Order: sequence, then C-alpha cells, then structure tokens
Amino acid sequence: MTTLKRILFVRFVLPAVVGIIFLYGAMMIFMNIRYKNNVLERFKQDLPMISRVIFSQNGFFRPMENRGRMHRPPEPWRRNIGMVLRDREGNVILRYPSGLDPEKAKKINETAFLDKDTGRTLDYYLVNRNFLTPVETAFMRQLWLFATGVVLLLSVLYLFVVVRFSRKILRQSHENAGEVSRLARGDYDLHLQIPYEELAPFKEGLEKMAAELREQERAKRSFMTNLSHDMKTPLTIIRGIVEGMKDRVFPPGEERYDELLEEVSLMDTYIDRIKRYDRAGELGKGESILKPVVLSFQKRYRPLMEITLDVPEKLSVPLKQAELETVLDNLLSNAYRYNSKKKKICHISASRRGTSLRMTVEDNGDGVPPEERERIFEKFYRGDKARHSDGSGLGLSLVKDIITESGGTIRAGESDYGTLLEIIF
Repeated sequence: MTTLKRILFVRFVLPAVVGIIFLYGAMMIFMNIRYKNNVLERFKQDLPMISRVIFSQNGFFRPMENRGRMHRPPEPWRRNIGMVLRDREGNVILRYPSGLDPEKAKKINETAFLDKDTGRTLDYYLVNRNFLTPVETAFMRQLWLFATGVVLLLSVLYLFVVVRFSRKILRQSHENAGEVSRLARGDYDLHLQIPYEELAPFKEGLEKMAAELREQERAKRSFMTNLSHDMKTPLTIIRGIVEGMKDRVFPPGEERYDELLEEVSLMDTYIDRIKRYDRAGELGKGESILKPVVLSFQKRYRPLMEITLDVPEKLSVPLKQAELETVLDNLLSNAYRYNSKKKKICHISASRRGTSLRMTVEDNGDGVPPEERERIFEKFYRGDKARHSDGSGLGLSLVKDIITESGGTIRAGESDYGTLLEIIF
C-alpha cells in the first residue's frame, strides 16, 4: 500500500525541487546572456572612437621597435574581439588576431567603418563568447553565488514548510483514524480534526454516518429492551395460570389450555418481530386503532385481573401497534404486580377533545406516593414497594421514551382508588 509520505514526496516535494533547479538554471543562463549582450552593446558604442584611433595609425598596427611584435589594439579593447582592415578594393590589409577567419567569426558591426581619406574599411568580429574583463567575470561569479544562495534558502524554506505541513496532515490523519476506529467499538461521538474547507464534506459524511449508526444502535437497544418487557407479560400470565391450576384455583380444562396456547403464540409473535427487525429495523412513525389492542389485553389478563374499558371504536393513537402493545403491556403488568388486593381491577379510558387525545390507565392497587410520581419514570428507579418485586426499573422509563418520541406526555395523577397514569397526545 502506498503511504501518504511517499505520495507527498513524489507528487509535491520532488517536482517542486526539480522545478526550482530548472528555474534556477534557466534564470542564470538568461542573466548571463543578457549581461553579455549589454556589455557587447556598450562596446559597440565605443567602436567609432576605436576606428578613428586605428585609422590615425595609418591603418595598421606598426611593429614595436626592437621587439618584433605588433602593438595591441587601443583601449577600450576587449579580449576575443578581432578586426579586419581592408583597402579601397576590399583586400585584407590587417587581421587581428592574425588567425581570424571572417567567414567563421560573428560580425559585430552591421556596416563597415569607412576612412574617407584613404577609403579603407574596418569590420569587427567576435572571436569567442568569453569577452568579459576580469572585473566583469568576478561580478558574474558573485551574482551566481548570490543567486545560488537565494535559491538554496528558498528551497530549504519550501522543504521546511512542506515537511511541517505534511507532518500536520499525517498527525491529523492518525488522530482521525483513531476517531473513526472508535466506530467499530460502538462509540459514535466523533471529534474529527479537519480544518480544511475542501475536506468538510468528508467530515460531514462521517459525522452523519456516526449519527445514523448511533440512532440505529439506540433504536436497536430500545427495541430489544421493549421486547424483553413485552415477553414478561405472557410469561407472567402463563405462570399465573399454571400456579392457579397447581393451587386448584383454576380448574384444568380447554379454556385454560387455550389461554396458555394464546400466550405461547404471542411469544412466537415477539420472536418473529425480532427476525423482522433484524431484516428491516423498527424505525418510523405510525398510527394504531386503540380498541382492538386493549381488547386483546383484556382477554389475556382475564385470569389475573379484571380490566374494564371506556374506549371509542375508531379512536387511533399516534403509535405503531408494537409500540402501543409495549406501552399497555408495561402499564398493565405494573397494575397487576403492584396490587396487593385479592381482586385486582384496572380501568382503561380514552377520549379526544379537539386535536388533543387523552388516555388513562387507573387501577385499585397500592398507589404511588406524591413524592415519587415524578421519579417513577426515571430509568432504574424503583420505589419502596417496587424494591420487593422482581422488576428492573426500566418499564415506565421505556413507556415515557416511546410516548415522548411520538410527541406525547405521561404523568402519574391523583386517584381515589390506587394508581392513575395519564397519557396525552
């Protein structure tokens, strides 16, 4: 697998360094050529004066006495600059240097310089590109050194910035990788460090995914917790029927067997609900007709508790049927469990006033003390009477969560008989 360090080096650092080297070389070549052209142009401006000096010497360099060699051309002359002196007919009178070939050398002046008195002409040639003086050569060398130092300084500065920036990116990548790995451990509170606007969609996508996973996990836990409470009711009814038959309170017969089979079928339904949830989940809102559901609970609790109803036929509540069953299951199981009377009675009523729906579940049980009416909906809270039962303290908390998520409220109210729970949508 290609590492990010290698990608940064190959795609950013290496091309930048190569580019700087090429730019440096091109710049120095351009400066060298430009400087020499400027020097040569200044030399061209001196050619008329040089020509007058040469013509004043009768058109040639006279040999120096007792030395046997020519005079050097007059100042300001330059090395590797040659000249050719011709007579009126175009014949070469003098070459300097003596081996100069006008056909191979580059001519400097565009038109020949003419001596009107003698008719002689002068042409100047560039024998070699290295025509700079020692002072000018030293200046160019210093310029090269200065430019080299500047380029090296810029290169080091660039590498420092790139290395620091890449380390920052790598550090943030490692930290973000650690944050993302927390998703696999079920921790969906991400704290991604992505300060760059271009990567904002990536950050938003991960945070959105974490939020969706968190919601799915919450729904899954809520579903499984609700389902575990739902399955307690048929088990409680089955236990009550079996214990009643054992104590000879209920005579064995077809009716009791049918009630047991109905509760077993209900547990099969809950298991099927788990399978459906595993395939499709349990999210979304819905509505359910209240009367058929409460009638089914009235029939199920008949061996344990008398349930009376005051519910209109077509009244609907903003809950899915599974959620409505969970709410009634927890409320009725509490009404049965926390009732010490021999004859247990529970009354369910519902009515609609305008856009408001009111539903109550009232029993003749032991009641809830005023100081505990707010706390009974807290998760894991159990009152003094509940501590002696086998409950977990989650039932009413789950009921409140379901009703609240559907836009309703639930509270424990005053009752002259026992416990009153009021639900309003």
